[in-house]
Amino acid sequence: MVFEEGTDIYAARNLIDNRLGAIKSVLPPGIEPEMGPISTGLGEIFMYTVQASPDATMANGQPYDATALREIQDWIIKPQLAQVKGVIEINSIGGFNKQYHVTPDPKKLLYYGISIEALVNALQVNNDNRGAGYIERNGQQLLVRSPGQLATVEDIGNVIITEHGSVPIKIQDVADIGIGKELRSGAATQNGKETVLGTAMMLIGANSRTVARDVANKLEAVQDSLPDGVIAEPVYDRTRLVDKAIATVA
Repeated sequence: MVFEEGTDIYAARNLIDNRLGAIKSVLPPGIEPEMGPISTGLGEIFMYTVQASPDATMANGQPYDATALREIQDWIIKPQLAQVKGVIEINSIGGFNKQYHVTPDPKKLLYYGISIEALVNALQVNNDNRGAGYIERNGQQLLVRSPGQLATVEDIGNVIITEHGSVPIKIQDVADIGIGKELRSGAATQNGKETVLGTAMMLIGANSRTVARDVANKLEAVQDSLPDGVIAEPVYDRTRLVDKAIATVA
């Protein structure tokens, strides 16, 4: 959406958010509208790549692939950089989001009389954390939570869908389960090789030199929390561009 010059962006976002909330009930299932960050077309003030050295390996002994690097970006680097003052969002490009794929066998579903809806419902019901009340102790309330999220391929395979002649039918009996990756529409490369690219978006009205410098310092500190052999390398810093522009005037 394009606003007129001088529009109060925060008031405009509230109006849009209210209208989006009003139309959610008429949207097709699975579609969830989401507003973008409070930034501008010049908000990309810092970029970095996440890559692994050739001899670096994961805990299972395998070399790092695009999925593993994207996982490091989304779960280790991104949350820490998002806390930098003046950063409204950290975008990720490249790599693959890790997914668990359940591929049903139509013949087995037909044999056991199981529908796709029943299989999906079994996964949803058995993949949830539940609250279990609280315990009072020394004047304090300790919340009790029952973890029930599926964490591994084995957990998914052991989910019971129904019974067939008093015999429980599990997901693994009617479907193949494995770790896969999402479909994507773009990628990032560096020196001809695929990489994971992170972009720090600046909050509208912030100082680009200050925010870029703070992100660079934070990225250097984040390096200590990365696995051995994994490197987060800056490739674009708005501070350098601004300094060069100032130098032409001086």
